[in-house]
Formats: sequence, C-alpha cells, structure tokens
Amino acid sequence: MKYTANCMKSKIVVLLFLFVFYVTHYTFADNDQKIFSIDFDDLYTALESVCLESGLSLPSTSRPYTRSEFKLYLNRVSRYTLSTAGKHSYDYLIDQLNGNSLYKEQNGNLDINIKVKTNIEGYFHSKADYLDWEYTYQDRKPVIDIPFEIWIMNGFYAIMNPVLKKDPYTVGVSETKTNVITSFSDVDGHFPFKSFFTVGGDHWNVMMGRETLSWGNGTTGNLMLSDNADYHDFVRFTTFWKAFKFTTTYIGFDNWKVGDVSTAKEAAKLFLGHRIEIRFFDRIGIALSESMMLESNSFEPRYLNPFMVYHNWFLNDKYANVNLGLELEFNPYRWLSLYGQLCADQIQSAYEKKEYASADAMPNAYGYILGVKGSYPLWKGYLNAFFEWVKTDPWMYLMEGQPDYIVHRRVISNYLGDKKIRKQSLGYWLGPDSVVFAMGVGYKVFNMFDIEIELDLRQKGEISIDTPFESGPEAVMLNSPTGDYPEKKSVLSISGSYTPFDFITIGSELYWVHVLNSQNKPGEKKDDVQWVPYISFELSR
Repeated sequence: MKYTANCMKSKIVVLLFLFVFYVTHYTFADNDQKIFSIDFDDLYTALESVCLESGLSLPSTSRPYTRSEFKLYLNRVSRYTLSTAGKHSYDYLIDQLNGNSLYKEQNGNLDINIKVKTNIEGYFHSKADYLDWEYTYQDRKPVIDIPFEIWIMNGFYAIMNPVLKKDPYTVGVSETKTNVITSFSDVDGHFPFKSFFTVGGDHWNVMMGRETLSWGNGTTGNLMLSDNADYHDFVRFTTFWKAFKFTTTYIGFDNWKVGDVSTAKEAAKLFLGHRIEIRFFDRIGIALSESMMLESNSFEPRYLNPFMVYHNWFLNDKYANVNLGLELEFNPYRWLSLYGQLCADQIQSAYEKKEYASADAMPNAYGYILGVKGSYPLWKGYLNAFFEWVKTDPWMYLMEGQPDYIVHRRVISNYLGDKKIRKQSLGYWLGPDSVVFAMGVGYKVFNMFDIEIELDLRQKGEISIDTPFESGPEAVMLNSPTGDYPEKKSVLSISGSYTPFDFITIGSELYWVHVLNSQNKPGEKKDDVQWVPYISFELSR
C-alpha cells in the first residue's frame, strides 16, 4: 500500500507539472505577467489622464496591475484622438510597459532583468522636538534598491527586491539627517518588502507573495484596503475584461495580537476579500467589495470560496469582522472625474436598534470619501487638480471582541535593540474618528518634470487605533471628530522632480505644518517646516 500511495503521489506531481507547463507554454502569445507596483505612480496617473481625455471612466481601482491588464485598458484609448500631451503620455506608457531585459534566451522562454537603484535623501526640519514627519517611513527611499526579475516561458513572472533601508524607528530621531546607512544598527532587517511570483494569461492572473495592495478610487487614501501598510503578504486571483473585473484576495498577518510583545497572545489573523468592478457606457464605474477579518488558530476549507457572502456565514463575532464597500466613479465630460466611496464596518439595522436599545447598543461605523479630480492637457503634460473630503466614524475599524482592521507587524528593531509591534490601519491611513479636506493642483510631463501644491486640513478626534471599543448610548451618539478639543492639523506641501536623463532624477518635498490642540490637548500649538531633498540614480539596460 505504501508503494502504491507513493506512486500515486508521484503521478499527481507529474500531472501537475505537465499542466503548469502546458498552461504557461502553449496558451499565451506573450508573457505579460509583470506586476507594476503602486510605487510606479506615474504609470497609473498617465493611464488615468489619457482615459479621462478620451471621455472614459477611470480604469480598475484595484491595484497593482499586470502588464496584460495595463494593455487592456490602454486599448480603450485611441492615440490619434489625443492631444499633444495625450500622445506624449501614451508613448511614455508604451515605452514603460515594453521595457528591456538584461538577458534573453533565443527561444524566448527565459528573460532576466536586474537593475541597481541608488537614492540619497536628506531630512531637515525647523523644530527638533516635533517628531511627526509628513514624509513617512513608507515614503522614504532605500539607499540601495536591486530588483531582480525573471520571466519563464509565456506565463510565469517573479521578482525579488533586496533593499538597504533604515530602521523604521530612526524616523523622527533628530540625528537622522539622511537615508545613508552609517551603522549596522540602522538597517531594517525585514527586507525584502517586495517578493512574489505570478502566473497568468491575457485576462487572468494569480499572484502570491509580498507586495502592497490597494482597493479604491481615493486620492489621499482608501477605506477598506489602502497602501499605507509597509507591505501585504497575500495570495490574489483576478480576472479582468473591458467592462468587468473580479478579484479575490487572502492576506496573512503576523501572529501577534495587540499589546506588549511580552504579554501578547499568538493568534492567526487573515483578511479575506472579494471585489466586483463593472463599467457602464464607458463613463460610469461601480465597484462592490466585501471583506472579512478573521482571527483563529484553525483554517476551514470554506474560507477558500471566493463567491460566498461572508456575512451570511454568521461566524462567531469573537473572531470574525465583516466589512462592506461601495465605490462609484463618473466621467461627465472629458478631463473630469467625480468619485465616491462608502465603507460599512458596523451597520445597525432598525431591528437591532429596537432589540438592543440598551446599554449594549452598538454604534454605526462608516467611512466616506467624496472627490473630484481633473486632468487637462497643456503642452506635453497635464495640468492636474483634485478636491477630496474624507470622514471615518469614531468606531470605524474597531469592533468589540472582534478582529479589527489594523495591521500589527512585529518588528525586531536593531536601532532600539528591542521588539516592537508596529500598528497601521489597513484602511484609511488616519484610522477612525477623522475628517479630512484635501485639495491640490500640479503639472506633470511624464519622464521629464512635475510640480504639485497640496493643502490638507485634518481633524482627528480622541479615538485612535489603540482605543478600546465601547458600546452603549454614549458611544452611539459620538460623531467625528470626538472630544472637546479635536486635533486640527493644516499641512501645505510643495513637491517637484526633474529627470534630465533617464538614469537620474532630482526632487524635493517641502512641508509647512501647523497643529492646534496637539494630541487633543486644549490650546497646544505646534509648527514645523520639513524639507526632504533627494537624488536618485538607476543603472539598467
């Protein structure tokens, strides 16, 4: 029996290998499975700009894309109808999507590419005692970045991206003036932050590994799944078409709960999410998302069903928290987009209000985004502008006894010589109890130069991602921002960059920050001017 079982296992492995070989070798004309990270912001901005100029709704708002998906959306645009700016942007997209490889087999079954990137940044501000940097750890560039890419046959792509980057706890330290590594204790040893493989075809893709994901049409952030976490470890399947896209995602998190590292209990935490995007009449985009944050030490096969309505499993509230999201986007006229998001973490129905209108009454927990943005062609570039309003209810992302929508990343800090739990909202970066008005205007010529001015007016109440959840009549009545003295922060930023040659970019980020009622303390004022100059070099074929 043992021999028979081993033979059966061997046959299954061989059949699986033959199937993968057939799928990746014979079913696709080209290997377009390269993933373009959200970090490549200019690519997504250029695609949005040419779509708007063509009178089209925005392309899919679940990112990142494969090269195949980029091509699908770009095929909606006719280059001949575009302005000079549109043609320049279109050609920039084609050039970036095609790319080059360092080594290529003559039969085309193997491509390898390696780049070496070097970034030098400086960090200066006017108040040494003000530690809240607008240019965050996620924004800060590694001093050395070496992406290694490989394409195999017609359907497989992988990347491993080692970086040399400073420890997150060096941010805000007055001695940290640059991103240059001067001591081993400065190094963040958790790299690579990008490492994954993908298999796919012209209209589908399976991706597994570490990268940053984003769902939503927000400009300053998104409500259910945003890109403000350091990274996500996940498995994702997506199928994409001209007017339809379906995505299902499973994200795993560190097995540590909230609290001191010394007292935290281990428990597996998993994000399950699926999403449908539909476009109507080429001008209207609608997306419906459902997600569940699950905390358990066991895994059931039913969690793999991407077509189930998670809410209707009615799982024990102690280890499951379901979230629902709706997005709308409309292009009423060329160059203009109107958009909005609604995300519901806790919906108190009329029945529940009647039955539980006692000390156990549960508050509603919603998030809202409304915005407008435009992109107008001028010379070789686009004049861009946006306005956005964001509100998250006091108890958004936080539910009593349930796994919250907070990323808890365990960090072994060489700099501190200690273990820490780094907390970040999985959704909107400011977390719960926030109100934001943001507006900006800028001009961008892709692969040449850009400049942008942005003003953010933020109000933050007393409830944060560390606040224990409360129920009852008082909790139900709370409205964002809570407290008698909400923190009011005004941030004016001016950013720009110039690319004189393909291998070098020079840029700068300048911020003026004014805070009233800092940390919700009445009358507490703080002001700071922050400046981040940088220069980047890239060595590639």
